[in-house]
Amino acid sequence: MLSHKHRFIFIHIPKTGGTSIERVFCANANKKNVKNKHAKFCEFKNDKNYFSFSFVRNPWDLTVSMYKYMWTSSFSWPVRWRKLHEEFSKLSFSDWVNHDYFQGPTIRSVDIACQKGSGSLQYDWIKSKGKSIDFIGRFETLQEDFDVICDKIGIPQQELPHINKSKNKHYTEWYDSKTCEIVARKYAKDIELFGYDFGN
Repeated sequence: MLSHKHRFIFIHIPKTGGTSIERVFCANANKKNVKNKHAKFCEFKNDKNYFSFSFVRNPWDLTVSMYKYMWTSSFSWPVRWRKLHEEFSKLSFSDWVNHDYFQGPTIRSVDIACQKGSGSLQYDWIKSKGKSIDFIGRFETLQEDFDVICDKIGIPQQELPHINKSKNKHYTEWYDSKTCEIVARKYAKDIELFGYDFGN
């Protein structure tokens, strides 16, 4: 998301609370596709030196959220991917995490809202050969970190709306030792860079 009015670039990594943030700046963000909604940081030139920020999420929690949203939601899949959806919607969480599609470098072909790279490392969304992203918030402290962002871009602090909030049991209850290790391997770089552990 790019805002010339408030001079910021927001990198919306899927399933990290981004729609709630976009809703502050676009009232119907949850009902329509926001321009540059899931663009990666490297896709922005940022020659005006806008403030840039993103949010990350515990990879084990992110994986559960992605599974619930992608396989069991009422999401309308494109015709060309409908067979994949039919296949994956029958899989348990454990079977899905053990599947080649999940364990590959990305799961682009069955990705959230047909956007790019929802199975990629979160780091892939914010890396750039040029200027580093200015602020990385956490889904776990979404409101507190958004307050910091409000101060940075010069708008009043405000309570974020709860958009796409799921009602799941705690993510740790979805895992056994094997699936826990698979996610740890897949997101090893995110876990190291952002300091996540299983259970935190």
